[in-house]
Amino acid sequence: QGTEGAFLLNFSKDKRLNVPALSTKVVDRVGAGDTFLAISSLCLGGKLPPDISIFLGSAAAAMDVQIVCNRDSIEPVGLIKYIGTLLK
Repeated sequence: QGTEGAFLLNFSKDKRLNVPALSTKVVDRVGAGDTFLAISSLCLGGKLPPDISIFLGSAAAAMDVQIVCNRDSIEPVGLIKYIGTLLK
């Protein structure tokens, strides 16, 4: 949902999970949705809880919007540091 964040419908528990947009600095939006979907779907496929999966996807997408034209990739160490910053 872009600036509105993201949501996930959990049909098995009849719940809707919401995560706000996690980035205030947007340089380039191209690819952020792809990043969100890639990370969230891998997490869900790996049986991580839905709330953790949507948060990780949103954090990766928040990092992605700060990169111009997908010049850099989202690396695991960078993602972990970014999440640590978000949680402080």
